[in-house]
Amino acid sequence: MTAHDTADIPPSNMRPPAIGGLLWLLAVAVVFAPFNAALSLLGVWKKVYASGLAERLTNPASGEFHPYWSELLSVELGYHLVLVPLLLIQLWLFTRRSRLFPIFYVGIHTLTALFLMGNIWAVKQILPDAMMLDDATLKSLLALAVAFGVWTPYLYLSDRAHNTFIR
Repeated sequence: MTAHDTADIPPSNMRPPAIGGLLWLLAVAVVFAPFNAALSLLGVWKKVYASGLAERLTNPASGEFHPYWSELLSVELGYHLVLVPLLLIQLWLFTRRSRLFPIFYVGIHTLTALFLMGNIWAVKQILPDAMMLDDATLKSLLALAVAFGVWTPYLYLSDRAHNTFIR
């Protein structure tokens, strides 16, 4: 091999390009996501468990009882308990500029979309007259629309993102 033959091969210790361009906007979202999820977990805990609402909803002697509340509340709490560490792993992958980051990013948002749809369906089974598109649900739907409509294509189609997440 001559020097000319190896000119296009990057050295093995070369790092991917630094985070820049539109990736800064994604970086802000990725950095704040675990904190937002932890605050959401805390909110669910305080609103449902610490307030005694869970006891009222799952106690057969209560007027608010429904047999599915126990499972729904357990799944909701479990989802939030799993989401926080997953988002921390996502943050770690992002800061390492790992090639697994785009896959992980899409996976977390797919999990969130499935959870949100399942949660809406389950609550509709328990409370058929409940309004399902409250502020929190609309905020989640908007975040998913941005994740799938803007960031997922950017991560897979942009040269900048492709060059950043190559390891």
